[in-house]
Amino acid sequence: TSTGGVTTGGMYAFQRTVGGMTNHFMGFQPTGGDFTPGAAVLRVQNNTGGEVRNMEVNFLLLEFNDQARSQEIKFYYSTDDVNWTELPSVAHYTGLSADPAPVWEDFQKKAVVYGLSIMDGDYIYFKWESNDFDGGGSRDEFGIDNISFKANFWSGTGTPNCDGCGNTP
Repeated sequence: TSTGGVTTGGMYAFQRTVGGMTNHFMGFQPTGGDFTPGAAVLRVQNNTGGEVRNMEVNFLLLEFNDQARSQEIKFYYSTDDVNWTELPSVAHYTGLSADPAPVWEDFQKKAVVYGLSIMDGDYIYFKWESNDFDGGGSRDEFGIDNISFKANFWSGTGTPNCDGCGNTP
């Protein structure tokens, strides 16, 4: 665990205090030998009892901008863990200039994936991929927290459930 400002590359259980409460979240300190480039993959199983046609993914991306090298964090999805589709609207770039008094900054991210066909019991995969973007020297830490999903599914009878998804399954 760490509150941030680490220099050894790897995966961490970062923590911070918000409103008097201590919060832990998964995070990374990229270095030349660890996580540059690198990726974290989350496998999610459909247990809705129906076919998932569309999925909304929300998560909190956290950045500790204590270094003068910008990292890019890209977000992808896959239905087979082999072929990946990037969702560019969710990409994030850490600051190029180090903050004089760095703190964990929050960036709420949301992605909607349409046109899926994930049957009950099958999986969808999400990947956060990091690499150097600009600058030199050490890299900023970043973290991922509060991941949530909203699936629009079809049970195979009647009208598909789309609840305002903007796309007819």
